[in-house]
Amino acid sequence: MKSTRPIIIKRAMGRCSTHVVAPAHCKPSKLQTLTTSQRKLLGEFESVLRNGGTFFEVGRALMNIRDGRLYKEEFPTFELYCKQRWGISRTYAWRVIGAAERINLLSPHDQSRWPSSEFQMRPFLKLKPEVFPTAWKKVLSSVQSGEITSAIIGRVIEELVGKSQSPSTRPIRRIILPTGKVGEILALLGIIKHHIDSDHLDSAKSDLDRIDRLILPTGNGNEAQHQRKQRGAIS
Repeated sequence: MKSTRPIIIKRAMGRCSTHVVAPAHCKPSKLQTLTTSQRKLLGEFESVLRNGGTFFEVGRALMNIRDGRLYKEEFPTFELYCKQRWGISRTYAWRVIGAAERINLLSPHDQSRWPSSEFQMRPFLKLKPEVFPTAWKKVLSSVQSGEITSAIIGRVIEELVGKSQSPSTRPIRRIILPTGKVGEILALLGIIKHHIDSDHLDSAKSDLDRIDRLILPTGNGNEAQHQRKQRGAIS
């Protein structure tokens, strides 16, 4: 099931080179010189990106460049390398890298039973890499000789995610705003936004406390105090 359709990555213009005057994004203090063997590896991985490969091959090449920091001779960050060298977004790069990390955990002896596309792999990015082999085995056992559908993948992932997450036991409380207080609360929300934009977090927390007192009944003072402590811990 492994796809042979190549993914062609279009190389972006304006590549920074160490043999010419470097553009502004190439600050020498953030760059590092590669060894001869590292340059050779970079050339091999970039050949996959330049000539096209399966989503797994592209993801593995990007992963090796990222993990080996082979981009550092010309670009200070991996994100900048992807964007300016190849014209691909950080989101896409991390998606195919995530797919490669998970497929690397499958048995290399039966690649015909590997996922066939990046689209098929995308839902599995919700799972930790080490969980993927179990999830994929469940998918294969569900379809046997049939077609792998998004519905089957969704059911398997929902089952595994449900097992890994304990359901919340905290009841959902409906808040009814006190009559005559809506205008005051809305005004406070506007003031809080201004405080946050101005980086005046203490003032913002103070006005949030005022909203707590307006919304929560007197009997829920402990809950309001707990919420205020949480905000203090976060800031």
